[in-house]
Amino acid sequence: MLELGGEWSGLAGMLLAQMGAEVIRVEPPGGEAARRHEPVAHGVSLPWAAFNLSKRAVTADLGQPDGRALFLELVADADVLLESFPPGHLAALDLAPQALIARHPGLIVTSLTAFGQEGPRAGNAATDTTVMALSGLMAVTGFAEMPPLRLAFDQIGSLGGLQAALGTLMALYANGTDGLGQHVDVSVLDAARLANYREPLRWEFEKAVETRRGNAARRGRGGFTSNVWRCKDGWVTWSASDDPKRARSFFDAAHDKGIALEWRDHDFAQELPADMDQARLDALEAAVAPFFELYTRAELEGMAREKGWILIAFLDLSEAAEQPQLAARGYWTEASFGDARLPIPAFPFKTSTEQPGPTGPAPAPGQDNARVYGALGKSAEELDRLRAGGAI
Repeated sequence: MLELGGEWSGLAGMLLAQMGAEVIRVEPPGGEAARRHEPVAHGVSLPWAAFNLSKRAVTADLGQPDGRALFLELVADADVLLESFPPGHLAALDLAPQALIARHPGLIVTSLTAFGQEGPRAGNAATDTTVMALSGLMAVTGFAEMPPLRLAFDQIGSLGGLQAALGTLMALYANGTDGLGQHVDVSVLDAARLANYREPLRWEFEKAVETRRGNAARRGRGGFTSNVWRCKDGWVTWSASDDPKRARSFFDAAHDKGIALEWRDHDFAQELPADMDQARLDALEAAVAPFFELYTRAELEGMAREKGWILIAFLDLSEAAEQPQLAARGYWTEASFGDARLPIPAFPFKTSTEQPGPTGPAPAPGQDNARVYGALGKSAEELDRLRAGGAI
């Protein structure tokens, strides 16, 4: 499998590499500009390395005849080409996806771009934030009195990468039945819209548009509940349960502390929180808020486990990384980053049969030129000539 282009394709290629594909990243001589993105540690760009683990790397200048010819030799031996250039870029190099498939009928070409190959925005440049803004996700994230809020870190490109990996696997499955290749056109915007499925459906059925409510969540036919509560040493998430036994258990614990006594006789089987209007929900939440401030996160979680409440503590990034649940599932492994070995997430799911091999390091620019091009019959002298001419 060959991979080339910008940053969008990194996650898709890495997932397929972790599943066992031999993924060869094709870069311009000297490596991609993304290799120099901050932060850099141990001589390696961490954002670039994070999405390029377990891959091989070769260099080829597709703008040069020799580099392009070398690339075409790689394509002739490939099952998949994954690319994330802007639409039309490969065609300008006489490497259009459909032309490559016509030359190699079994080849799968997966193109991952911000907006897909067609449409009025297809040729537009984009960032994670601009696609997020167009997806509608930002319109429903944040607080009503503040501007729309982007999701933390770069998230949208990863949603596109997941769809590109899935689309490639589906095309490979089809190839196994008919032997034919195809062009898989993946739009990051389309992938982001899939993550916002609830609001289009709500409009379709209720003709209503959601507003930004911060941490509040809609409850059934009623209003919104807060979900986030301050406790002695941080925050927990909880909302009044629509399970009458669970709700009664929580309020009994509050009553034992002299809190929310006005709800002592409430029959949660007759009136669920989901059926309360906003005024009733606000009154319920104001009554129970002092309960959380009596306890630490650990104490509240302990009571929740014992009594079956749906309550969990908020963790900071270091606490989240070190939590026993991840360790119990073997979430972490290690890979080389320059001269150091650092913890990284292992393969994201487990099977009852053989697991994929260990995650390998991100490659240095052109580190596999001799091995990969040597397999094509290129001698060391020929590679030296290509390197001197700037083709690799």
